[in-house]
Amino acid sequence: MAEVHKPPARITVEVHNKATGIILKGTELQKCYEGDVVKGRRHGKGKYAYPNQFFQYEGDFVHGQKEGYGTLTMADGSTYAGQFKGDEIMGQGVRKWPDGSTHTGEFVLGERTGRGVHISAEGNKFEGTFFENSREGDGVIHYGNGDVLTVPFVTNKPNGKGVLVKENGDRFEGDYVDGKRTGDGTWTAVCGDTYTGKWVNDVIHGEGKMFDSASGLSHSGVFVQGCPEKLPVKLGIIDRDVQFSLPHPDDPEAPRIPQPFPLVVTAGDIIGGVKVTVEAEIPPPPTPEPGIDRTEAPATPPVKPPSPNPGKKGKKGKPEPEPEVPAEPPEEYGPSAEYESGRLIVARLHVGEAPRNFETGKLEIGEETPEGTLTGPMSLRSENGEVFFEKSLLIVKELEGGRYTLIFHDETPVPAWSTKEDFVRLPPCKLDLDILTRPPTPDPNKPPETPGEDEGKKKKKKGKK
Repeated sequence: MAEVHKPPARITVEVHNKATGIILKGTELQKCYEGDVVKGRRHGKGKYAYPNQFFQYEGDFVHGQKEGYGTLTMADGSTYAGQFKGDEIMGQGVRKWPDGSTHTGEFVLGERTGRGVHISAEGNKFEGTFFENSREGDGVIHYGNGDVLTVPFVTNKPNGKGVLVKENGDRFEGDYVDGKRTGDGTWTAVCGDTYTGKWVNDVIHGEGKMFDSASGLSHSGVFVQGCPEKLPVKLGIIDRDVQFSLPHPDDPEAPRIPQPFPLVVTAGDIIGGVKVTVEAEIPPPPTPEPGIDRTEAPATPPVKPPSPNPGKKGKKGKPEPEPEVPAEPPEEYGPSAEYESGRLIVARLHVGEAPRNFETGKLEIGEETPEGTLTGPMSLRSENGEVFFEKSLLIVKELEGGRYTLIFHDETPVPAWSTKEDFVRLPPCKLDLDILTRPPTPDPNKPPETPGEDEGKKKKKKGKK
């Protein structure tokens, strides 16, 4: 009996594509699939092209569904290669996108959920936990430029306590809000710069403490957009803090005697105990409180304006008095800038007086004395708004007598938070000195002359003549 040839098994299940509304069955469905069939269903290895022409799957089938390992290719170039279960992307897999980004990790119903590693098109690598395609929980980002951020994620953005290590070794440790450094944080740079305090949107802003290694300055207080809100305005010397030793630096027992300005010293003496104040801005007068009468007469009467006709006589024939000439404004001293330390103050001795131009506020500084005429710790850093030249400045014996000016200059380098054009060094302050020439030291080997000895010598010379 001849063998009867049976046609191949045909797929009889009906497939309904929810996206397109296309219903395929029978021979039409068979045209979309190539592979193993058991009892009219896709079962085993096969390749299936979706009717919408966007998806194509190649891999394992079980009872007509994708299950096991397979590769899903999309018309835009995206791919997924990994585990399937119940006709869905479920389990471990690798997802790739046309822009070059990839994700390796756990998937649930086609979405990134669970542990995974995502590499963006920019080269940023995230390792952590995902939930429905969003980064959630602890994670680490390795940026393409070499920076590394370890921080919790909420709704796909860094939120919470985090640590950022820059490629060059700089380090930030503090609060993140929606991907920005906001809240409390500490910045430590490899160059030595440090800041601890408030941040807003990745910018230093609010109460904090900063040290700048480039200038040596440190500030404590409020910062605005990365810069200290308060900066000192000038240098000053308070009279009562100035003392010097007499009569000679070789006498360690010499008491320090307070001296008025200008100081009268002898060449070879020591000027010690000079305190230079880094002064803050003088606060404005208090605003009068409402309901309080403050119309008392001022302590100093106002200066009368000059008369338009100085030579004009009054009603009684007497010349009108000349208007009062206002005196030069006294030097005003503000409070110490206690919020700042590290300002570099250098002492230099200048020839002659150094009057202050009251229009410009600048000192008219004379020529600096030759190197070596002033010795000692001539450059010091401020601490809490003050610089104390405690270990004395020595004026050499060979210096000629006359009027000199000891001037304290601000020579602080430009800090990193400023620019060369914006950073303003403080105007110098001065200490007037009247230096007397030291008399010659008597020769200890020469016998002292008796009174009248010179006159006797002179008479003998006249007699010889």
